[in-house]
Amino acid sequence: MLYFDVELQPDIFELSQVDVLGQNERLTNITRLRSIEGTSIYSSKKNEVILMGSTLANKSTNNSRQVYAKVPGLNIWESDGLGLQLEIGARGLSPHRTSNFNTRQNGYDISADALGYPESYYTPPSEAIQKIEIVRGAASLQYGTQFGGLLNFRLKKGVNKPIEIIARQTLGSFKLQNTFVSVGGSKGKWNYYSFYQKKSRNGWRPNSISKSQTAFSSVHYQANDRLEFSLEITHMDYLAQQPGGLDDATFIKPRHLISI
Repeated sequence: MLYFDVELQPDIFELSQVDVLGQNERLTNITRLRSIEGTSIYSSKKNEVILMGSTLANKSTNNSRQVYAKVPGLNIWESDGLGLQLEIGARGLSPHRTSNFNTRQNGYDISADALGYPESYYTPPSEAIQKIEIVRGAASLQYGTQFGGLLNFRLKKGVNKPIEIIARQTLGSFKLQNTFVSVGGSKGKWNYYSFYQKKSRNGWRPNSISKSQTAFSSVHYQANDRLEFSLEITHMDYLAQQPGGLDDATFIKPRHLISI
């Protein structure tokens, strides 16, 4: 019996470097969350992300019909023409003040009472929103007991330069006035962003004046790749008259309503 020892010599080929260049052209403003976002897993879960930068909507009035037009299965109800309160629902549920969604801003609750009285009275200005995350189905159970799911507004951050100032003034019918001013930037490990919005309008029906003021400030410090400190402050106040029924003058002299 004969034995042969055969030693094979590996053939090594060194390939030259190949650079693949492409342009990402987004044809729609709707995308999806990544499979893993931080400590959350969204793989195969039902979710939508609205990119406000490519959304063709009236951002000065928070026109919800235009912002959420491409999200399937939503019921949209507009109770005012200024976008003070967002009214959307899913799965056939009532859209009244988005009570069936766990409403959040940058990941924290912004509704008055997340469980007992989950109506949302505050809607961030569309001009300050970077994207809107909507999570439904089984993946939304980790955020609360609301049947609609999660609605999370991700506000903008400062750009990658020391300072950027944006000012917009919008005028429209029925005495619509919208003033939006924002300032943001970054320096080293620090990032900041602030905005102020003031808007008002007269409705097409009597006794339907609406006005609001919204202010927001945030400061972020990136200590390292895994640790970030942030401080955010939000303030909003608004006045919204409900058209129809009794006007202010009637309340001052209610005896005029009494008929003998």
